[in-house]
This record gives sequence, structure tokens and C-alpha cells, in this order.
Amino acid sequence: MSIFGQPTDAERRRWQRRSLAAITELVTLGEERKLAPLSWTVPPGLGTVSGNVEARSHPRVSFEAWCSAIAAHPMTGPRTLGYRGNGATRDEQTNKSGRTRMCAAFEMRLPNQWGVAEVALIAEWFEDDMPTGKAL
Repeated sequence: MSIFGQPTDAERRRWQRRSLAAITELVTLGEERKLAPLSWTVPPGLGTVSGNVEARSHPRVSFEAWCSAIAAHPMTGPRTLGYRGNGATRDEQTNKSGRTRMCAAFEMRLPNQWGVAEVALIAEWFEDDMPTGKAL
């Protein structure tokens, strides 16, 4: 941040380049592992890169495959989900309407000057919308 409190355009561009460097690394990982493509979100400033599962099969399968691949990557480690308040790095919740939401958080050390990026994987679905109608 600048000494005046608001981030400068140069800072925002640097943060976005860091996010894009993380996505480039993750897309390459997905291609190498033949994982389902994700819908990636780049934050407008300093923030967490999000990969949203939009799988043709059950989202849980793609979510777990991506989590395993990222966890095995030598430049990543788990990151605490701040909203949980208990040190958890993963979360799964199903509400009364049957919507399940899974989330996992990672830190990715990036090459060169980019530092560390925060990465979140997210999958959401309604169990009744799945082909079997049952959770895996």
C-alpha cells in the first residue's frame, strides 16, 4: 500500500500478476494430471485466487482430485480457512435444502519475484441434481 492508505495502480497490477502466475502454475498442473478444467477467479487486488469446480461428473470427484494434485505439488502447502476459526484447511457443509459446499485452502510459493499466493478450491452442488441423487 502507499503511505496514503489506498493501493496504487502499480500495486494492484503486481497483485494481479501474482494471481495470474499462480493460475498459470495450476492450469499446467491440471493439464499434466489430466484434471477437469476449473473456472478461475482473479481478485481485483490483494486476495485469494479461486478455482471453482464445474465438473461433468460429480463435483466431489473433481474437487478431491484437484486437492490431491495441489497437495502433492512441491510449491504448495495447506492454508487455514479463516472463517472456520479452528485451524481447518478444508470444510464441507450441506444445508437443509441439500446444497453441499466444499472448500480447501492452500498457499503456493511462486517462482521469482511473485512471493506467495493464496488459493481456494470450491465445489458446490445440490445432491438431488446429481445423476444418482445420492452423495458419494
